[in-house]
Amino acid sequence: GAVASGAVVSNGGVEVVWVGGTASATVVSSGGVENIYGVDSGGTVQAGGRANVFAGATARNMTVSGFETIYSEGVTSNTVISSGGLVADYGTAVGTVVRSGGELDVKSGAVASGTVVSTGGVETVFVGGTANATVVSTGGRENVYGVDSGGTVQAGGTLYIRSGGTGANTTVSGGETI
Repeated sequence: GAVASGAVVSNGGVEVVWVGGTASATVVSSGGVENIYGVDSGGTVQAGGRANVFAGATARNMTVSGFETIYSEGVTSNTVISSGGLVADYGTAVGTVVRSGGELDVKSGAVASGTVVSTGGVETVFVGGTANATVVSTGGRENVYGVDSGGTVQAGGTLYIRSGGTGANTTVSGGETI
């Protein structure tokens, strides 16, 4: 039931949020690591920092310009991936916003729902991965090797269905599907 608020994890430091614990407004700077087994809310992973969301953990309202891994049965919600940020999703990512220079990789067995890919952002759905209700807005790009269902490609957005990939129930509103 412990709560840690406003922690700063710098180079060589590690913060571990155990099951039942909550971290709020953590800042993980370059060389720092946060391992989440409980709940993290409102954290920031800066360039060169790393966060790991393990099975049973929840991370919400985070901003990532470093690297974050969502492991199987881990969940993130309302993550913003900023320039230079990379989120590797092996679990469940809900409501992610991918901004310019950011990338969301939906790996085998993972699900990403309600992602918004904005100008300069990229979402890649790998074989065995599933994206639901993705919105690819102007200047955004989605690469699908797995399954994309119920997505929307807005004007200026691009959806690439790669070899072996599947796009189902896609709405194209002036964008491009290749």
